[in-house]
Amino acid sequence: MTEFNGFALGEYGLPGPLRDELVAAILAGAKTATSSLYAAYGDEPLPRVGEGEILLDSAGAPVAVLRTTDVELRAFGDIDADFARAEGEGFTDVAAWRAAHADFWGEHPLSDASLVVA
Repeated sequence: MTEFNGFALGEYGLPGPLRDELVAAILAGAKTATSSLYAAYGDEPLPRVGEGEILLDSAGAPVAVLRTTDVELRAFGDIDADFARAEGEGFTDVAAWRAAHADFWGEHPLSDASLVVA
């Protein structure tokens, strides 16, 4: 993630249909939570409460400024249905959330104990 004028640039999902769907859900207010695999952060700092982020669409254009209101480290196996629904991607249960995220984070070894930045 890079920055512009002190704001992180938020790129959700991969450019194309997935990012377009996520950006639309954010702009519609349906997506109020997100998650990242902690292991993918490397040396990059975790988001902090109060930080702003410029949301980018698939073309790399800024479409909104988001503000972080809460950050938690949770075990992958401890993500609950409320959080899965708050991700605004149509997950009806935790099993669907876990399957989609395990597929997306496929390049990293994943277990119920794997840490998720929520």
